Amino acid sequence: MKQFILLGILLSAFVSCTKYNQIDTGLAKAKFNGNMYEYFQANHYDWDSLVLMIDRAGLKDVFTGERAGFEKITFFGPTNHTIRLWMYKRERRWDPELMQTVVVKKAYYRVDEIPVEDCHRLVMEHVVKGVYMRDDIPEGTLAESGAREGGTTLTGVEGNSFWIFSFRGMYQGIAGQGAVSLKLISEIGQEIKVASSNLESDNGVVHSLHYDYPLGTL
Repeated sequence: MKQFILLGILLSAFVSCTKYNQIDTGLAKAKFNGNMYEYFQANHYDWDSLVLMIDRAGLKDVFTGERAGFEKITFFGPTNHTIRLWMYKRERRWDPELMQTVVVKKAYYRVDEIPVEDCHRLVMEHVVKGVYMRDDIPEGTLAESGAREGGTTLTGVEGNSFWIFSFRGMYQGIAGQGAVSLKLISEIGQEIKVASSNLESDNGVVHSLHYDYPLGTL
């Protein structure tokens, strides 16, 4: 009896500590009954900070499908973890004219401390007009040399283009037999993993980016 109780506790702990977009399986939950903004509101664990940025930048109507030209969108979504890491990180660089190191990005501790224009840019560079489901993205390969084959190029609303491709991962040690996943390569060469794809709402689809995605590099 004790063994069954212990097994139940372990299984419960595993499930409670696992979020669907923390595991790079390429799988997603069923379609959300509502618009994309409502989906973000309903999933506090991953999207609370994003909702605050959307509101601060005045972009709610983009994600409800009410803004002209944005009736259907694809969003490559940075989660709370990614946003918070970016907020708390203080960045410096060497200024050759001043001959000293200067702060180029200060740390923020609340979303309402982030400049509105930065919120706008950081959100909208992840928006692509139209709907691109996982199966709409062609298969591709990225060699260690950096050579690319297949895939396609998408362009964010901010004018940032990125190469994206689908691929099958490992299954029981066999390459190419696992779940279909997506990966992005930005213009600056940043590799970005999609943790969970095809999070569908009434006005589009969200592909949730992996927690290790450095915000601002798409």
